[in-house]
Amino acid sequence: MPAGTPWVTEEPTWSPAPTQVLYRVHDAQFPATAPNPVSKARFALTSSHAMFYAADEIEGALWEALLRYTAIGPKGQCDFPTAKLKGQVLSCVRLVDASAKVLSLSRPALLLLFPDGDGPAVQAVKELTTTPDHASTHAEAAALYDCLQALDPPVRRMPILSWKSRQFEDSTVYLSYHPKDVTPDTSGWVQVGESQPLDSPVGINLIRTALQIHGFMWTPVNTFSTESLHDEADVMDESPNQSPFD
Repeated sequence: MPAGTPWVTEEPTWSPAPTQVLYRVHDAQFPATAPNPVSKARFALTSSHAMFYAADEIEGALWEALLRYTAIGPKGQCDFPTAKLKGQVLSCVRLVDASAKVLSLSRPALLLLFPDGDGPAVQAVKELTTTPDHASTHAEAAALYDCLQALDPPVRRMPILSWKSRQFEDSTVYLSYHPKDVTPDTSGWVQVGESQPLDSPVGINLIRTALQIHGFMWTPVNTFSTESLHDEADVMDESPNQSPFD
């Protein structure tokens, strides 16, 4: 409960479900529509659900999953661990589950849950959507799920959560929850087009462009011989099919 305040005491006002194409970065060995049953990222329900993260901007997906590891130097010069591109792809997906509900945890929709915009509950939710400590958000996700199920009538299904990306604030992150045994064909998501390998010339250009348009200059080194690179910055604790979306 944010700052000791229940998440909900009645069925909340739902936000519109995304109808546009969304983007996600994932390991090429897994389908683009496969939720992750062992995710430990933000707001994960680690004991009961599989999680599916996507962003409404290509840059949002890239910054969330990969560019978060960029080391920024003087005058926008930056170093990005190219080894992280190995086996990674960018995929486009679309939500086709007509029954899905969305609960936004960002302003202004957050004020439908907690009307006092300067109150401790709103500040607590802001902390949940920005803290780098993803594990600290899991209990609140579980508390929200419990509150929804305790309503009369209960909301049995965990809604899609959305919030402004911590890594790229112009983008919104969406997180949908699924049974642990969900399959890619029953996730309620479909892939649009083919996945784009990021350890390729086109992928490298995507990364370079995503950095350049914000004033960062990156020159990849050993772009395609990623097996020889030693990446000491790897702090990803996710299984291969899920990047640690914020």
